[in-house]
Amino acid sequence: MLKLTPGEQVELAIEKDSEKFTFNGQVARDDGIHHITRIGRDGNAYFVRILDERFSEFVKAILM
Repeated sequence: MLKLTPGEQVELAIEKDSEKFTFNGQVARDDGIHHITRIGRDGNAYFVRILDERFSEFVKAILM
């Protein structure tokens, strides 16, 4: 299982239209083990704060 520590720096990678976008973030909270329906098993859940200012522009571009 994935183990991250609050305060740890992480990189979020998103693939869209065969292009890879990366954004810097920080683990803000460790929510513990939860059942993740999407993958059909238990896994550690974390809240990650995206610090990269480009992320909001990326999301806006997708939604428009």
